[in-house]
Amino acid sequence: MKKRHIAGNKVKIQGPFDDIIWDNKDHNAVCVIKNNLKGCVFSDGTIISCLYDDVGPCYDGSLFVNLKGEWLLIDKSENVIQNFGKMEATPLLSLLVVYEDGKYGAINKSGEYIIPVKYKYISTPLSVGRTSTKYPIFELID
Repeated sequence: MKKRHIAGNKVKIQGPFDDIIWDNKDHNAVCVIKNNLKGCVFSDGTIISCLYDDVGPCYDGSLFVNLKGEWLLIDKSENVIQNFGKMEATPLLSLLVVYEDGKYGAINKSGEYIIPVKYKYISTPLSVGRTSTKYPIFELID
């Protein structure tokens, strides 16, 4: 049985995927899962293979992906743009929120720490309005 998923008005997904993890209208993309591995489908039809342990979109169409514990930045052709190495992290907007020694910080797509690893918590982006528009605002908790 083939499933059909529709995310917003922009991305239509048809294919042998098990589920959708997130849909992101801001990025015109949805994260799909197959056999417990994640990939991504963009509104232009580009498919990132379901090969990754985790994925997170950036506003320029690139993706943070976790492959066997190693964080990478890839383009829509799945070429590696940046290798961040093994670390505990979570993609959030166009950043990787990094967890080290009980503290949080964030690195950008170039691998530069733009938020030093010294906070107890970094919250998710602020969502407001009837359409839950997300703004790139973070709450840093000391």
